Amino acid sequence: MAGIRTILGDITAEEFGICDFHDHLIRSYGPEIRENAWYLMNDVEAASVELQDWIDAGGRSMVCMDPIGCGRDVQKMLNIAEKFAGKAHLVMVTGFHKGSLYDNYGHWSFLYPHNQVVDLIVKEVTEGMDLFSYMGPSVQRCSAKAGLIKAGTSLRQITPFEQNILSIAADAQKECGAPISTHTDMGTMGIETAELLKKNGANLEKCVICHTNKINDRYYHKAMLDMGINLSFEGPDRYEWLTDVALAENICWLVERGYGDQIVLSMDAGRNTMQKGYMAKEGKIAHGISYLLTKFVPLMKEVGVSEKAIHQMLVMNPARILSIS
Repeated sequence: MAGIRTILGDITAEEFGICDFHDHLIRSYGPEIRENAWYLMNDVEAASVELQDWIDAGGRSMVCMDPIGCGRDVQKMLNIAEKFAGKAHLVMVTGFHKGSLYDNYGHWSFLYPHNQVVDLIVKEVTEGMDLFSYMGPSVQRCSAKAGLIKAGTSLRQITPFEQNILSIAADAQKECGAPISTHTDMGTMGIETAELLKKNGANLEKCVICHTNKINDRYYHKAMLDMGINLSFEGPDRYEWLTDVALAENICWLVERGYGDQIVLSMDAGRNTMQKGYMAKEGKIAHGISYLLTKFVPLMKEVGVSEKAIHQMLVMNPARILSIS
């Protein structure tokens, strides 16, 4: 049977509900935090406030996109999942981020034999995640399993390190059936990412390319969708990239042309400055993850996206993509 692999176990697609396909609740360490303190998100209490706000707005599920070596904290996420058991479904990821966040010549994903790395990724999906995300001399697997494999690419290029992790993701998918989601830097290299995944034998119907909405080019998005891959449109409330209206109109244009069954939605509120729970502790106001449902969904309706299409993007598409048989 096909099921969605959450932190607390497999569930049916019918149980999954409204899904934020790409977000962050906990980020405990990693190169991004060295670059900017706003990436530090290691407070279970603040993350719980954010998740509760998402639930109160009508949300049910969330994919937390922190991969190996880039902030993934299995124990804290497991604590949150247990706290919200029966109220929310959380999916965690295995795999890697873009190359600039790793030692491209000394990281184990590059040094180990290819099949050995694939096996380590597959085991996180089939047996349980390592509590320390393969950062130590021993492996301590827990009951929580990853439900998705991540990879990443750079701004206007895909480095040899990134080509390698894309091939690892594709081969791991072939073994365990998990979906793949890829980071693109500022939306670039999306078509090339899809081409590499296809070349390596990945099932593009179970692959999602993220962040390409940062490029305001509908025909760029259409070209990727025509290849059979899925796109994650995240980041309303990001006026430095695109206004909410422009983002909603781009989605509407694609839905009108029949691509509504290949689009998923999210906030990608990956900075503490974007989340209500974290900012409340500093006496500040932020829109939070719930903005996706409270503000952006009504705007999509206003520009002409139907209720049926919105349900497809928030409920049906995530469930289809995330189901592992």
